[in-house]
Amino acid sequence: MNNDFLETQLWNWLLFESALPPQRAKRLLAMWSGAGETLIEVRDRLGQGLCPPGMTTEEATTLRFPEKPSPISALRWNDPHYPKGLHHLPERIRPALLFFRGNPALLQRPIVYILPPSGDDSMAAVQEECLSMLLGEDFLPAALEHSDAATQLLAELQDTEGEALLFVRHGLDWGRDTPLQGPENTAERILQISPLPPAATPNTKWNTVLEQVEAAIATHRLVLGGDELPETAKLLKTSPVIWITETKIGIQLPDHVTQTPDPASGILELLNTTPGLPHVQNEVILPQAALPDPPPPAEETLRILGKGGVIPDVLRERLLKSS
Repeated sequence: MNNDFLETQLWNWLLFESALPPQRAKRLLAMWSGAGETLIEVRDRLGQGLCPPGMTTEEATTLRFPEKPSPISALRWNDPHYPKGLHHLPERIRPALLFFRGNPALLQRPIVYILPPSGDDSMAAVQEECLSMLLGEDFLPAALEHSDAATQLLAELQDTEGEALLFVRHGLDWGRDTPLQGPENTAERILQISPLPPAATPNTKWNTVLEQVEAAIATHRLVLGGDELPETAKLLKTSPVIWITETKIGIQLPDHVTQTPDPASGILELLNTTPGLPHVQNEVILPQAALPDPPPPAEETLRILGKGGVIPDVLRERLLKSS
């Protein structure tokens, strides 16, 4: 078995299936991974009757690792694909494992969290245009699964290239019998992630923590129109919020919120504030196609054609006139 895959399985067992409280397990994992020690090495040490550093004698004598831990798909917090923003969270709420379904490499893109708008149906066209532009750029639009924003995002994927991220507030195995309503090849184009173990059921008491995790994963927040700035946009201060609306308000916006009047301006603002993407001033810079070589002079063309035989007078006259 691949050691990296086994390591992830053992983390899942220690956190959610062993007799250790999850927070105690997280502290031990932080200590061991910080010292460059794997959980496989800890398991082997216990098998030899040795007590790993940081673990009590009672824990060492009662902990029994399974021969075949549960197979799961998750990113450990020391995985290169683990979102960098999560490392800024306190250890008590930072997920030791981030469970996923789809391609986790998509998390390396600039993630734009689509916040729910507060406007009416008149903003639908604005939202559709903005989502289409996001999917056409090198961004990963994200939304909370089953939200209105997610419904719009999945609908736009039907007619647009690109990929999307869905935040899930329960275990990925819970409710799996209900198929995801999205485009074809959803496994390739949609990434679902959750910090909760696979069998966890929805529980609103976790929403506050889950909101902080989702906010830390996204590098930007984008409000797709509306007459009023959502409260969540005011509270999430760890990265820029782009508010696309023509609404004129009489209060000063928070420093992390930028108001723009249309989708094109919103995307431009994201391009200009996203590390690693080309910064532009007035327009999105697209690669220019190579220009074709200019045609040869008429005399050279006639010389080449003449090698094949007699050139009709009409063709000769037309070439000379074009020159």
